[in-house]
Amino acid sequence: LSRGPQGQTMTDEAPEPTPGYVPPRKVSLQMQMEQDKDDDSLTKWKNQLLAGASAASSSTDTRNVIIKALRVCVEGRPDVVMELDTPGKVAKVAGTRFILKEGALYTKKMDFVVQGDIVAGLKYMEILKSTRPLIPKQKYEYMLGSFPPREGIQSFTFPEEETPTGMMARGTWEVKSKVRELLGRRRLL
Repeated sequence: LSRGPQGQTMTDEAPEPTPGYVPPRKVSLQMQMEQDKDDDSLTKWKNQLLAGASAASSSTDTRNVIIKALRVCVEGRPDVVMELDTPGKVAKVAGTRFILKEGALYTKKMDFVVQGDIVAGLKYMEILKSTRPLIPKQKYEYMLGSFPPREGIQSFTFPEEETPTGMMARGTWEVKSKVRELLGRRRLL
């Protein structure tokens, strides 16, 4: 399998720590706004970064991160869109099948909403399992970054990838995805 520069091939299902990343200590949004009030440039930067944070936290949904959709984008055909914003939609997507040609170039795009608080170190992990018995499971992890709360949908586009080629790679593949915040709280997927 060909993966982007951050993708790593592994066979265990435990999340791997990101080398060199130390998660910040958890500080409330209000406390962050109160710190360094006397520094005008820092205050201006915080206001610009967190613009819309109060509107984003007014939702009745208590989750900090709501994964809206995951798209598989292949040039020359409509995107495969998997809506994931409710548990019912996640269950419905679990059995979804679609075909990608051997050697096709594709990207994934994840749409999500961050509300209420800054999300530090959002990480996407997928585990691929072939229906062929001799091919081991493969695990890929991508560090998406940290995101402030905002009104509206934010997106992350993954690096371009290529579907496997060759006789052993043909067949049906099952993909399980997880999205985690590095502070340990599990997200919707």
